[in-house]
Amino acid sequence: MQGFACALEQGVSVCVCVCVCVCVCVCSQAFGLHQNADITKDQNDTAALFASLVAMNGGGGGGGGAGGGGAEERVASVVTSCLQRLPANFDIEAVQQKYPVLYEESLNTVLAQEMSRFNRLLSVMRDSLKNMDLALKGLQVRDTHMHNHTHACIYPPHAQTARP
Repeated sequence: MQGFACALEQGVSVCVCVCVCVCVCVCSQAFGLHQNADITKDQNDTAALFASLVAMNGGGGGGGGAGGGGAEERVASVVTSCLQRLPANFDIEAVQQKYPVLYEESLNTVLAQEMSRFNRLLSVMRDSLKNMDLALKGLQVRDTHMHNHTHACIYPPHAQTARP
């Protein structure tokens, strides 16, 4: 056992360093957890990182007075970006022509139902984003619901827990 030594004999700072290295490198299975626990941990770490960035009011502001903009301008750019990237609704009729609803093929029915649900979701998202865009431009009254959405874009709910 030549290569092993007690970290406490070398000082507290070495012990802390060893603990940090072990905690970062050990997989979840060492603690009797499933592999998906690593995914959950990584998602939580990512959410905490982005929440901290938002809490610090980051957002890529330019230097030298060349931009950055206010919080509402950042929300407007996010809304515009989301509207541009939002896909068009599925053409359910064309899909039903290609994959007809048959008794023998129950997955065709499920496909049509899920596409219909996804189309409703896309429509709600598109309408909400358009309304938020109009409200940010001052062309529509911003109600409490819209104000809460705008505030959540600036300060996400999970950002409150990420602040030191």
